[in-house]
Parts: sequence; C-alpha cells; structure tokens
Amino acid sequence: MRAAHSLASGYVWIGGSYFIYDTIAMYKVHLASLAEAPKCLAGRVNSYLRRRTLLVLHHVVVVTVLMPVLIYRNGIGDFFVGCFYCVELSGPFTNMRVVLSRLGLKASRWYTVNGILMIITFALCRVAIFPYMYFAYGAQYGLDIFQVMKKIPLHCNLGSLLVLLPQIHWLRLMVLGAFKISRGATLTEADEKID
Repeated sequence: MRAAHSLASGYVWIGGSYFIYDTIAMYKVHLASLAEAPKCLAGRVNSYLRRRTLLVLHHVVVVTVLMPVLIYRNGIGDFFVGCFYCVELSGPFTNMRVVLSRLGLKASRWYTVNGILMIITFALCRVAIFPYMYFAYGAQYGLDIFQVMKKIPLHCNLGSLLVLLPQIHWLRLMVLGAFKISRGATLTEADEKID
C-alpha cells in the first residue's frame, strides 16, 4: 500500500489529457461518418452521445472521478494505480481493429490475428487485472480474496466494480463478435458499436 513510484502520480496528467483528447477525436470521427450531420451543435452532440453512450460515459467518469482520486490519494496504493494504468495496454489492438475495419480489411488474416490479440489483452488487462490486484494484496497479508474485500475500504471495492462492469460488457461484445466472424457471419450495425 505504501510502495511508491514517481510515474504513478505523474502519469495521471497524461492519461487524463488522453481521455479528453480521445472524446473529442471520437466526436470528430463520428461526425465524419455521418452521411448528413445535423446542422445545430445540440443535434450533432446528441447524435454522438446516442451512438457512443457507454464509451463517452467511460471517458467522462475517468476524467471527473478517477483522475481526481489518483491525484488526491495521499501517495497510497501506487501498485493499484499501476494496475489501473495497465488497462490501456489493450488500446493498440482495439484501435487497430477500427483502422483495419475502415480500410476494408475485415476479411483479412491481419484482422483475425488482431482480433484474437485484442480479446486476449482486453481479458487480461481489463478484466483479469481486478482479481489479480485483490490476490496480490491478499498475498502481502496472508488473506484470501474474500478477506481482502472485507479489509479494504468499501469505496475501493465499489470503484473497482464500477470500472470492471463495463469491461465485462465490452469483452462480452468482443467475444460474441469473434464467434459471429468465425461462423462466417457479417457484423451488423449493433456489433460495430464497440468500434
């Protein structure tokens, strides 16, 4: 809990800036993908929010809730902060999926290999990381995972759960999409929502 690393606190500013940039970039990409964008700003923003509700909500929560927590945590829990940063290791594969899709390479071997790597890294870095954090904490004190959940503050458990639930949802969508592709089915508009 008290082990410290300078990157744990400093990187939060880079990560927070990235989420703000990414929200704006996704908005611009969304507008470019529309056949005819609404004329008023409110209509364009509403269209974007309807199409990317979970992703925008995720980005807003990271910037407005998690970023302040990481800044004002009194230097405690750098190990856990580092684990939370690891969730972004799946990012290159999720981004490459969109690039390959937009280049019309969904039927390529590159798309398939990237999809497999995306699911593996997403599962490990965004889902399995949570039980690992509890296990590692418990190993330090000779506790099992359930004892760890009782020992750490409730807000830590709730925060982890709130971050984990959307990850499980997105992983489920990825796995379902992979099954559809492996059966030779084409992806529908609903499947593309994880782009």
